[in-house]
Amino acid sequence: MSAVETRIAEGVAWLTLNRPEAGNAIDMALAEGLFAALSAASEDEAVRVIVLGAAGKLFCGGGDLSDFGTEPEEMRDRVGAIARELHRSMVLIDEMEKPLVTSVQGTAAGAGLVLAVSGDIVLAAERAKFVPAYAAMNLTPDGGSSWLLPRLMGERRAMELLLTGQKLTAHEAAEAGLVTRVMAGEALEDETARVAAALAGGDPWAMAQTRRLVRAGRSASLRAHLEDEAEHIGLAAARPAGRAAIETFLSGS
Repeated sequence: MSAVETRIAEGVAWLTLNRPEAGNAIDMALAEGLFAALSAASEDEAVRVIVLGAAGKLFCGGGDLSDFGTEPEEMRDRVGAIARELHRSMVLIDEMEKPLVTSVQGTAAGAGLVLAVSGDIVLAAERAKFVPAYAAMNLTPDGGSSWLLPRLMGERRAMELLLTGQKLTAHEAAEAGLVTRVMAGEALEDETARVAAALAGGDPWAMAQTRRLVRAGRSASLRAHLEDEAEHIGLAAARPAGRAAIETFLSGS
């Protein structure tokens, strides 16, 4: 049984964290499996959108403490190695062209929290909890938590969250800017499928450039970013997908 399962259908790659008996905690096998699955999906021309979900009650319980070792030197090397392997996936998520939807059905803790909120669209069941578990374990953040959370919710709130380990409900996470939309648990699967299908029906080039532009805005000056936008909306309008959509709109079809 793979730690991360993949199913591809109608332009959507459905990736599932598949260690439900361990709360989908991140050990080396899951970290490696996640990177392999994301890499394959991001390179597959048949895939237009990637959905990341999880089996069982928890989305992801964070690092698998039972895989950390027992002796100080062993723990330092082992935990660092697992974190670095996970970080390959976090970099890929940030840099890949295809949109990512995360479907969070249960608790996301530690590195599982940042994995859950790394989607371009984050859908969460009402029962989901978001738990920055590092403070409780006397650990420092990983998975890009200290990089992504301040960008999503502001440095002040992210600092409090990481220092205190405050647990957020799904609605609190949405109010903080970590979650796109919250719904009843029984509606999550259908809503995830609806969003994925809508994205799969879009133009891959336009979506990739939209994703890139939003991320480029983190560091670009306004003047440079406006020129980037002007260049690419011109290119988009001239592409077949853009021309077809404009012609359809103008014809009133």
